[in-house]
Amino acid sequence: MPKLFVIGDSFSVTPNDDPAMTWVRVAAKELSEKLGQDVAIVNRSIMGAAQDWCWLHLHAWIETGELGPDDYLIVALTHPGRYWYIERLPEISNSNIIDLDRWMSKEEAKAIELFIRHIQRPTIDSINLINRLNYLAYHTLKKGLKKPLIIKCFRQDLHQCETMDELNIAQGSLFEDIQYWEFFEPEKEQGNSYFSGLDCRYNHMCLSNHNILGPRVAESLFSGSILDLKNGYVRDILTPGKLDDQDFCNSELSMKHIEQRKINLSNKFKNTLPWNRRTGIAQISSTTCTGGYRA
Repeated sequence: MPKLFVIGDSFSVTPNDDPAMTWVRVAAKELSEKLGQDVAIVNRSIMGAAQDWCWLHLHAWIETGELGPDDYLIVALTHPGRYWYIERLPEISNSNIIDLDRWMSKEEAKAIELFIRHIQRPTIDSINLINRLNYLAYHTLKKGLKKPLIIKCFRQDLHQCETMDELNIAQGSLFEDIQYWEFFEPEKEQGNSYFSGLDCRYNHMCLSNHNILGPRVAESLFSGSILDLKNGYVRDILTPGKLDDQDFCNSELSMKHIEQRKINLSNKFKNTLPWNRRTGIAQISSTTCTGGYRA
């Protein structure tokens, strides 16, 4: 049985306790129909992952031979500015979340602040990104693997890797070209005003767009065609008052996240600023990552 391997961040997580047909599940179902046989999902995506954590798993899959020539691979490419700061906390890689310092000691949080202030810089992040993609392209060719589908979660410059024959790079990004335009007034959501800190969508997208994205992903995996993330998706679906529409919430959003949002609004995290703004490093840390609470 062929497998569909998936690695990435919150844009590609498959909820274990929820049977919702998110785009990864839709893609696997569509791919199995095209192949005429079942496709097993192996998804190691986690909320808040950094690229270095993702490549740790990619390296293991490749070196052990778990990922073979008959299998398929999706890399949901998170922002290169994220970093796996604390070994035991791979899901804390984004300084833009509200409650980063809640999950670690004061010394650890201070170490992250100093790392961002004095060591981390976009040039090094970009070099690391290129090296990671070159590693993946090399082993794809060497081991005769199918072209991995690279889906940018956030807009980023892949430089010469954009034209590598061994990689299938989707056009556009999930953050800027799909999730952003679901909002009726998208510019306001950059301050998390709509969801008040906890995105209640699956993978930051309404289920209508999962149903569009999933079959397109399956076709790209099956035929090698270029995945289009820019055109043909639902827009302006999140209008004022939609969170009070029970039918809409049931059909488009995660009810578990809606309930958690209600809890967040009633506790001490209400109206709290992101950690990087509270520490004064927002201008030098990455600003093109999702915000809100750790979820």
